[in-house]
Amino acid sequence: ELDVLEEYQAAEGRLCAEEDCVVLENSVADGTVTTGAEVIVTGSGEWLLRGSLHEDSRKRIREGGKASVSMDSGERAVDVEILSVDTGEGSGNTGGSASGNAGENGAAESGGAGSGSSGSENSGSGGSGTDTGEGSAGSAGVWYAQVPEGTEVSYGDTFTWKIQVPSEQNYSCKIPLTALREDSQGNYCLIVSEESSALGTVRKAERVPVTVLEKNSEEAAVESVLEKTDQVIVGSEKYVEEGDQIRIKG
Repeated sequence: ELDVLEEYQAAEGRLCAEEDCVVLENSVADGTVTTGAEVIVTGSGEWLLRGSLHEDSRKRIREGGKASVSMDSGERAVDVEILSVDTGEGSGNTGGSASGNAGENGAAESGGAGSGSSGSENSGSGGSGTDTGEGSAGSAGVWYAQVPEGTEVSYGDTFTWKIQVPSEQNYSCKIPLTALREDSQGNYCLIVSEESSALGTVRKAERVPVTVLEKNSEEAAVESVLEKTDQVIVGSEKYVEEGDQIRIKG
């Protein structure tokens, strides 16, 4: 112990890392007397990205898959390969303490584990679905990928990511998620119907019940009596209800 103290004294009290690293946590304040309980945490090695998974799709994301990543610092979207997936069952990398901001985020971290916000995973409908990182609780695992080559990051930097997840089934009827509605009677959507009147043709919103089979962040696979020619209402300037008279823009 004396030898260690003498080394500190020879270094004028400076504690030097044994290798290049990044300080991840420092509970030592300049000018204070230490108690022995202070902690300095460092990380070394390559930078990794980390995005969190949810229960409904963690089993569909595999090592070797691709994720589209955009750093929030303004970097263009690039594809990265998923190095590992940790579902909390002893696989993948662990560690890290940074957290991403709310929204479609993750974070970068040094030392073999990037810590990101939790992911909102969508099982997808049709041929593939879209999984996007999102700030929420209830993570069922995480994925890791290397920071894209040529991209400069700092500890805790956030990024937006998207993963294409193959769906287990193909569905014949899918509608945009913005068209899906729900009330006490169940799920439904509104379509444009036409009626003749003394003033000509009037367009109104007609309710069509649907049963949701599967959905992701962009669309929902449904079972309904919808026809391919039906015009589904996906948005409006004012709130539209069944029976309301409407006008189609564009």
